[in-house]
Amino acid sequence: MKVTPTCRYEHGELQEIPREPETHYFGLMGATLVPFRAGTPVGEPLSRTTVSGRIYTVSIFRCPVCGYLEMFDDEVGNG
Repeated sequence: MKVTPTCRYEHGELQEIPREPETHYFGLMGATLVPFRAGTPVGEPLSRTTVSGRIYTVSIFRCPVCGYLEMFDDEVGNG
């Protein structure tokens, strides 16, 4: 099912920011996984595990009125 992203401030549909040239991608580098689950004591520091060397590609959509951004995982299209 195709979902059309909409602005959370009710300005309508978001527009995809095009990649130029089309062989380039938007991505998130240096992502950090923070393991957290129900029952973790409050105030106890969470251990952090850095995901090194991985880049998660995303599609970016922007509201033309207010600039609100949403990112969506690009894995299906770019494996």
